[in-house]
Amino acid sequence: MRYTDIAIVGGGLAGSTAAAMLGRAGIPAVLIDPHPLPRPDFRVEKLSGNQQLERFRKTGIAESVLRWLWSESGGKLRGKVREGKAPDDAKPLMRVESEPLANLVRDMNKFSNNVMARQIFLALSAERHGQGDAASSARIVREWLESRGIDAPGLSIENGAGLSRDDRITAATLTDLLRDAWRTPLMPELAGSMPIFGADGTLKSRRAGGARGRAHVVYPTPPTRGL
Repeated sequence: MRYTDIAIVGGGLAGSTAAAMLGRAGIPAVLIDPHPLPRPDFRVEKLSGNQQLERFRKTGIAESVLRWLWSESGGKLRGKVREGKAPDDAKPLMRVESEPLANLVRDMNKFSNNVMARQIFLALSAERHGQGDAASSARIVREWLESRGIDAPGLSIENGAGLSRDDRITAATLTDLLRDAWRTPLMPELAGSMPIFGADGTLKSRRAGGARGRAHVVYPTPPTRGL
């Protein structure tokens, strides 16, 4: 039996961060979680902004993630990880191309992956300006909607994944957007990226008699039910 002064119940982002910070301060703690292994996918969906990312650096989680990714690629880091700006004349050691956008959108929609949604959103401005930021990406989205003739009064995009309480879109704008998408050659890709009711993605466990496998659906989470 192990005795401790501090027991943290729940190994999510808050619990893991608290345990890591206590450990770095030399304070022993026990982290308790009902799951023997963490989820295979990284679902810190509400992680955004410099404050949260700074916590990753302070707790050493950022370094641990880097070491793990490096080892998964067949390498091994023996020294210490130091943060800093790369020299202007630095040469890249490796370049990794992402999967096609259609594949990314499919994974994002099938499993309602908000982290991927935010990354794709930020990539809009990163592609144009070399660095992604929410304000620039939101401006690009508005410009694109205007080019398609879609009126978007009151549209507000803060983080690109719909998790912010300040995100807003009217039902009319969303309807016009879906109608426009339906008329484009990319419609099959978009429809195919959505979960099939009762068959895959976030709706795999849903059951409704003869409806199984008969519809591509994006299940409305509570923030979108008020549209």
